[in-house]
Amino acid sequence: MRHRAALLCLLLAVILSPTRSAAAEEISPGLSPSIEERTDRGRELLRAGRFAHAESLARALVQEAETKSGPHSTQVASALDLLASSLLALGRATKLETREVIERAIAIKETVYGPQHPELARSLTHLGNLFFELGDLGSAHGAQERALAILEPFGGPDHPLVGASLNNLAHVLDLTGDVEGALRLDERILAIRERALGPDHPEVAMSLNNLATHMQRAGQIAQAQAKLERSAAILERALGSEHPTLSLTLLNLAGLDWAAGDSAAARERIERARIIRENAMGADHPGVAQCLGMLAAIHLIHGDLPSARRLQERALSILITSLGEDHPFVSEATRLLAEIRAASGHHAEGLDLALRTEEISRRHLLLTARTLPERQALLYATSRYSGRDLALSIASREHSDRPETIIRVWDSVLHSRGLILDEMAARNRSVSLTEHATCTANL
Repeated sequence: MRHRAALLCLLLAVILSPTRSAAAEEISPGLSPSIEERTDRGRELLRAGRFAHAESLARALVQEAETKSGPHSTQVASALDLLASSLLALGRATKLETREVIERAIAIKETVYGPQHPELARSLTHLGNLFFELGDLGSAHGAQERALAILEPFGGPDHPLVGASLNNLAHVLDLTGDVEGALRLDERILAIRERALGPDHPEVAMSLNNLATHMQRAGQIAQAQAKLERSAAILERALGSEHPTLSLTLLNLAGLDWAAGDSAAARERIERARIIRENAMGADHPGVAQCLGMLAAIHLIHGDLPSARRLQERALSILITSLGEDHPFVSEATRLLAEIRAASGHHAEGLDLALRTEEISRRHLLLTARTLPERQALLYATSRYSGRDLALSIASREHSDRPETIIRVWDSVLHSRGLILDEMAARNRSVSLTEHATCTANL
């Protein structure tokens, strides 16, 4: 079986970074000094990677603000924003409470401030990040664009808050396959942040990391290496060597180490990132699963299949528990486990897992295609993580004498290939019917 080097870069698209920008973070909602000071302290805890402490403080602030100002006050909304940031950083996107907290903050702000106030953008950004973590990319795209539409008139196109909102939108574009669009945004974000924050700010470091990811995909290895090393140096100086934000740059550097043939250096960086994330976010965080998956890929390629299986089964268990069985990250992790089992000679199990990968990915494609703009829906259809090719490979080599297995695989292939075409046709029919109804009404 031919193993792709891309396996090592499992989930490296900044998806699980705990530092996705909270737009409008600098806007003060005018709280009483004691609550305002403690809210600022909560934001400092988040920046320091102390997510559980920030959560505890946020819960206390919500209760205090409700008692002093009432349940529908802006003080409560600000405390809810802090709680939302904490819950998302701790990997609790699938918990019903997280969405309830965000939607409550939005409802309060829309009532008090109106639909175009910049303070609303922070809560909309949280909503977009929640949808992103849940894999609902279309809804994430819509929420981030709404936040951006509020912030650009407020601060102008080069304001740091606009850069933060653009950063979140770039993540969505990247995951939906619009790499060129994400790259253009990343270049703009880097320019905004360097002008506004200086060359040695942690937000600049994250922009460098994002740009390096795209350069690596484009084969610009030397440029990517330089940007990642600069990113790591900034983060270590500004945040320290154990901050969770640094872990993402370490993983991307590990990918370059592996591509250069230095698997020992790659493994060392991944282990360091894993320890950082376990300490900051807990052993069952999706970000830890990302590290485990990368280690499993290394063991697979080196032929240590028992270690690869152990690590990947743990990673998959974490992802299913934290994100649900139908999340796209679960699809990616399932595919890697399928490769491991097939390489171990368990071809039937590998085939089942490959088809499961395709089933999850197909359902997510349908969900996403219905809510994304047409161009992005088509890009996502071509770039999504699929189990189709792996299933065909296993079936053709190991089950060619079993017609029922071949039929099962081809049935999956045909279902997937027709899906996006059916969605585009349905859109065109809907547009045609709407135009016909409009013409008829005007007669």
